[in-house]
Amino acid sequence: MQLLAYIKIVSKSFSTLLITFIFAGAAYSQDVERKPGELYLKGIDLFEKGLYTDAEMVFLRASGETDPADRLTLSEIASYRALCAIELGLPNMEAYVVDLRGNHPENKNINRVTFLLANYYFQERDYKEALRWYEKVDSRALRYYEHVECVFKKGYAYFETGEIDLANKCFIETKDVPDSPYNVPATYYYGYTEYLKQHYISAQLAFEKISSDDRFATLALFYLLNIYYSQQDYKEVVKIGGSLLPTMDEPYHSEMARTIAESYYHTGDYSKAREYFAIYSPQKTNLSRTDEYFLGLLEYQSADYTEAIRYFNRVSRAHQDSLSQNSYYYLGSIYLNLDKKADAQKAFLAASQQSFLPALTKDAFFQYAKLSLEIQNNGEPVKKYLEKYPDEDTNPEIKGYLASLHIIKNDYRQALEQLSLIPKPSDKEKADMQRLNFIIGKQLYDEQDSSKYEEALNYLEASLRSAGYDATVEALAKYYKADIYYLLGLYKEAQKQFEAFVSGSGAMQSPNEYIAAHYNLAYCYYRQDDYNNALSWFRKFITAAGQLFRVQVADSYNRIGDCNYIQSKYWLAAENYTTAADMDAANPDYALYQKALSYGLLDRHERKIETLQELLKKYTHSEYAPAGLLELGRTYFQHNRYSEAETTFKQLLADYPESPQIIQGLIELGLVCTNTNRMDEAVEYYTKAQQKAVPNSMDEKAALDGLYNAYLDKGTPNLYYQYLENIGKELNTDERALSIYNAAEKLANSGSCDKAIPEFKVFIANYPGNPNLLPAHYYLATCYYERRNYMEAVAEFKPVIDDINNNVYKEQALIKSGQANTFLENYPAAVENLKQLAQLTNNESVQLSAHIDMAKIHFEKLHNYREAANIAQAALLMPAISGQQAREMTLIKANCWRILGQEEEALKLYKELTAGKNNDRENAEATFYLIADTFKKGKFEEGEAMSVKFINSEANIYQYWTAMTLITLAEQYALKGNTAQAEATYDSILKGYKNTEDGIIETVKQHMEALKK
Repeated sequence: MQLLAYIKIVSKSFSTLLITFIFAGAAYSQDVERKPGELYLKGIDLFEKGLYTDAEMVFLRASGETDPADRLTLSEIASYRALCAIELGLPNMEAYVVDLRGNHPENKNINRVTFLLANYYFQERDYKEALRWYEKVDSRALRYYEHVECVFKKGYAYFETGEIDLANKCFIETKDVPDSPYNVPATYYYGYTEYLKQHYISAQLAFEKISSDDRFATLALFYLLNIYYSQQDYKEVVKIGGSLLPTMDEPYHSEMARTIAESYYHTGDYSKAREYFAIYSPQKTNLSRTDEYFLGLLEYQSADYTEAIRYFNRVSRAHQDSLSQNSYYYLGSIYLNLDKKADAQKAFLAASQQSFLPALTKDAFFQYAKLSLEIQNNGEPVKKYLEKYPDEDTNPEIKGYLASLHIIKNDYRQALEQLSLIPKPSDKEKADMQRLNFIIGKQLYDEQDSSKYEEALNYLEASLRSAGYDATVEALAKYYKADIYYLLGLYKEAQKQFEAFVSGSGAMQSPNEYIAAHYNLAYCYYRQDDYNNALSWFRKFITAAGQLFRVQVADSYNRIGDCNYIQSKYWLAAENYTTAADMDAANPDYALYQKALSYGLLDRHERKIETLQELLKKYTHSEYAPAGLLELGRTYFQHNRYSEAETTFKQLLADYPESPQIIQGLIELGLVCTNTNRMDEAVEYYTKAQQKAVPNSMDEKAALDGLYNAYLDKGTPNLYYQYLENIGKELNTDERALSIYNAAEKLANSGSCDKAIPEFKVFIANYPGNPNLLPAHYYLATCYYERRNYMEAVAEFKPVIDDINNNVYKEQALIKSGQANTFLENYPAAVENLKQLAQLTNNESVQLSAHIDMAKIHFEKLHNYREAANIAQAALLMPAISGQQAREMTLIKANCWRILGQEEEALKLYKELTAGKNNDRENAEATFYLIADTFKKGKFEEGEAMSVKFINSEANIYQYWTAMTLITLAEQYALKGNTAQAEATYDSILKGYKNTEDGIIETVKQHMEALKK
């Protein structure tokens, strides 16, 4: 929203400054006879007469005449020059203000000059620039009326640039200032920003405050109307809307008419609603679904059902949303009014199948169910309705129907189904439902059929939902529900249910289940790896069980041992395994085996050996006997008791030839033979192990590893490869290729490119169709690139780049190939690489870099200036470009236009590069070309001043452009006939310029020779 026309931008000039001047002499020879201060006074006179161009020229000369020691006079001249620049709207007026602020910080008028510059941009509606300068102004140091003006305009600039919160603060500060021309607009914009932030109360107060002001009344009332509408104060909307509407222009007029129409609808005045909607609708070429829905409502309220059906049908079929659901519901109501029950049933079904408006979904479902019962004698929808809404107080007619269905059924399931349909069952009926659900669930549980557990859970959960009538039934439902969860592996859920059972009031009435629940709870925690809680509940179970459940108690000691074992508490584990083994009731052989392992981890190897011997003596046929022999043999082996180890492993082979431990026993025998230097026997054992092992299993790998080592120790590794060939495990072509590739890749990744290169070359030469061919080319090329063999690198990158698929290596290949071609000075190829890279990559930074590099090559190497300019322009439009990159591209573009003869375009860009505070190379080069152009146009004095300013600026660190500027200046001196000054300038370059390779020195010498001639 633009600032209202009556708000004037205050732009006052300074009053005459009374200053004492001290002059050191005139700056130009033609003014030598002037009295001191005459030029300065003349400048003031011209300024006060509004002759700002003339004043600026006089002040420029006056600054040259003023003694540099006279800081005060120079400061005031600088302030006048800044004011002239602002009054004239000069392109470089910012530079004057920057110069004043930077070089004359003592000037008392800096704050107002800055304020006037900000006002200039504000008046030009360049709010971003205006803000930049307003933020430099200390508004409190201005005159009071200027302070208010500054804060308000800064707030408006924030508003225009989207900084709503900052704008809001400024409007708050200025809206209540008495006798200020800004208090009313500030109040308006404060209200509007509050409105945008949806702070409707504060916005309303602000709009109401200015609603009688002729300038703002219309818009204030418009937004007040919208606020009332959002607050559902429809009476207030229609109260002010009618009189306000004729004053509004589009788009406000149409929008307000729609709002008034809806407000009249909500107040029940459908005639007025139709009247205002008619005002709104002609403005619409195509009515929206919301509009058509509103028309449907109006027709419905007017009992014009044919038209209402037409509109609601169109709205409902277009999309699925709340409008669609409402439209179906109204269609159902209309069809009921028209006694078209089948159509009404379909409409209510459609409304019930959408859930955007839950209350409407529920009522539509009810209407559909009632019509299904009435039309088709179908009770299923009623049942589904009551399942979905069990607490619904339904129609007595439906209650009677469901009750009659209950009477004619007598089995559990049917009886339960009918009971569940009674809307408000009695306490007895609720108790019956609790028991029936439990009985059915328990029957399904007793079948021990896992496919029926889910169904059993449903009944048990239903029983619990009816709980409160029989505590014992409730407790048992929790127990069996928990047990089913456990059987399904849902240990967390089982844990919660067992805990609920144990802590419930009815649990003690079922003592066996109560004790068993402790045992089951312990296992729930055990299965969840919560060993601390598992230990606690196993101990509680042992205490509660007493002499009962002897098998479970022994098992509990085993599990306690397991928990201790897992927690590395091996002494406690051994003690509990001992108790379990002594009870001889539940897996005593397991207890002895685990006890032996515990002793082993405690470095009690003799006790481990004794325990394993006890296991093998007592439980010869135990499933743990083979594992016990294997562990016993390993223990002997670990302690270098090779003879006993060998005897034990051979016993394992003899006594348990079908045991899974046989393979490991053979491998262990191979190790014994290896350690005792019996390699032939080791080979024999490893071979038998390999032959028994599952192909490609860990056992086979261990056997083959042992066999390889044995053959290696024998000095005959070729026999190992021969064996592999005999068993069909020799390396195939793909495996050989992969082996070569992996070795080469590993060398490359470790930095051993000298070794990797020949390997990759062998791989590429011998396996042309291998899937790793492209990465091999890429790694080989990268090795060449790192060794600076750029020609070879480019050749190897080519297959990667030419691949029709966008492989993962292509982007890096293009980058490195482009760099390599650049190093080789093959610039067209480098450009092609960069062009492909820009098209391929999804990385904005990479794409930008490619464009920048292409622009530079086209400009610097290929001299394709138009192409360079086009690519530079494309780069400038990229979001990822940084400020410095943008300056580089702008300079290339400017230079291209200059070379191509489009000098005006080039000069615009050079001026853009010299604006601001960037003392970079781009600024220096652009400044030089601007100076050269000034001289070219015959403006010697202006060009000389620009040259001196540039040479004395921070940008003079770029000596090449400083030297070029001095050369150009010297040429101008020579053209003016000032040979001495030209020679002095050339001489200063020769004495001060250090670089002897960039052509500057040679150029100067040539000019000096020409000057002498």
